[in-house]
Amino acid sequence: MHHRLILPSHQKQSGKVLALLFFLLACSTISAKELIISTSKSIPPYIINETESGLQIDRVRKAFQLAGYHIQKIIFTSNKRAEQLLLEHKVDAIINAPPIPNIYLSEPVVYFHNVAVTLVSSNITLRNLSDLRSHRIMAFQNAIKFLGEEYRQLMASHLRYDEAVNQNAQLRRLFSGQIDVIILDKRIFEYYHQQLIEQDRHTQPVKFHYLFEPAPRRLGFYNQTLRNEFNGGLSQLNQAENRPQMNNNVQKIHPK
Repeated sequence: MHHRLILPSHQKQSGKVLALLFFLLACSTISAKELIISTSKSIPPYIINETESGLQIDRVRKAFQLAGYHIQKIIFTSNKRAEQLLLEHKVDAIINAPPIPNIYLSEPVVYFHNVAVTLVSSNITLRNLSDLRSHRIMAFQNAIKFLGEEYRQLMASHLRYDEAVNQNAQLRRLFSGQIDVIILDKRIFEYYHQQLIEQDRHTQPVKFHYLFEPAPRRLGFYNQTLRNEFNGGLSQLNQAENRPQMNNNVQKIHPK
């Protein structure tokens, strides 16, 4: 006698959606159009240069595949250089694009939750952005473009403000007492902090200050049609993963 395993209807439906997603990814890879994209150097756990993977890159790759495209090459460089490559049409898209004139932004791929981090021993209290004025600050590169107008104006006249390409260096300078406050995504901090612990490097207890709202991270395109096709693939991916639609008024910045 053969026994059949009866699955609840919702599990059957979920399994069918995922199976369809894998089938579409496999089919799209066969005849996919080639793309070149650019992104910053490693931002673990979102972007890992050595393996061309990470939470963010993996989602971008899948969304493009569902839209019928294949990423042929990823150029890892600074944020500023990536923006220049896009403006010169030398890459098709860049990851983590800020608002740039005449560039089309995608729907959010992931959300970063930026925090201000201080040493517990420093007894620093940060209730709002204006409390940052009297401290030595090191933020991530291009923070002044991502963290809002109030932050931009505050840091434009701040004499002890710097931005770092290497986010690991932010932690090292905080723990060595060279910097009072570092500003970065909480997951990124936790990734590098764990690395320092595993390497038996010097660390200290820290305090997180939640001064910023979760921030969407998008792709930037010079071609509106490609942006729209990517959004379609991303929408399919979100549905297959049972994620809510993340439609944040995607539009062209400064239309011609």
